[in-house]
Amino acid sequence: MIALALLSVILALLFGSFFQISESAKGLDRSLAERQEQRLLLAMVVDDLQNVVFLEGFKDPAGQQRETGIVGRTERFGDGDFSNVRFHSAIAARFHRQVLPAQEPGLHEVAYWVQESDDRRTRLLMRREDLYIDDDLEHGGTTVELARDVEAFLVEFLPRSAADSESADAWEREWNPLRRPAGDPMPIALRLTLGLRSASGRAQRETYEINLPYAPSAPSAP
Repeated sequence: MIALALLSVILALLFGSFFQISESAKGLDRSLAERQEQRLLLAMVVDDLQNVVFLEGFKDPAGQQRETGIVGRTERFGDGDFSNVRFHSAIAARFHRQVLPAQEPGLHEVAYWVQESDDRRTRLLMRREDLYIDDDLEHGGTTVELARDVEAFLVEFLPRSAADSESADAWEREWNPLRRPAGDPMPIALRLTLGLRSASGRAQRETYEINLPYAPSAPSAP
């Protein structure tokens, strides 16, 4: 009886340890998968932003330059500021995969922003893509939800005049090329911060700096 009791205790300890290790391994797998998803999302946003182009001849009938390059502003949700950015990007379409390669314009309107869910319990990261450029950089195209439980989405802009500055104040959170000094409509670099809250409640945040050489381009026709 004593031997059986001891054996039962040992088996209980062994099974308890096994299940604890198993749960820890599952938690690690979930954490790695969530981190990989965040890095894939970060890579997509970085790719879009690395290919921002300023359309030098994109003007209205009166000869005034239309919005192009990148435009950014911050919006307040709760206790945090989140970026709303829209821009022209020289990338292949991500949502319009039905377009034949010969019809792919290679230049699109893209926008990222954060909005509250319908029940206001979480924040969503949204992406809009317009297959062809038009007069309105802010509307149109196809919109998809990319991520939920967004803790941070911030795009900051480094002016060309502050390229050699090491001050944190050199980075700006608002950008409009139509309000910049003549001949300097584009930032020299962007700083992207993306943070998501995992299913386990852990916040994961990454920051990436992007060099953005000013390379004017000509607009393509639809």
